[in-house]
Amino acid sequence: MIVKTRAWDTAAALGFALALTGCGDARTPEPPSGAAIFRQACARCHGPTGAGDGPEAARLGGAPALGALRDAAQIRAIVTHGRGAMPAHDQRLSPAQIDLVVAHVLTLAR
Repeated sequence: MIVKTRAWDTAAALGFALALTGCGDARTPEPPSGAAIFRQACARCHGPTGAGDGPEAARLGGAPALGALRDAAQIRAIVTHGRGAMPAHDQRLSPAQIDLVVAHVLTLAR
């Protein structure tokens, strides 16, 4: 009986210690959202809401507001290949990240 109790106490203590240290936590970090990628890669020119009022817009002679863009293929092509003063982002963003940005830009058009 004493042996069983000691084994149980040891197992309980080990489980408690692992819970406190976070060992065995198999959670992976959440991937960035389209909004987060937009804030990092686009908002400097297009502004946080896509109104074309980012801090770099004036230096570039203005950045287009994104509210009129409603075609996902057109947005994807512009983000991927650039247009005018806007650089291409195909070397900075993966195709999956570009898709997330496209989805976010479409929410700005509402």
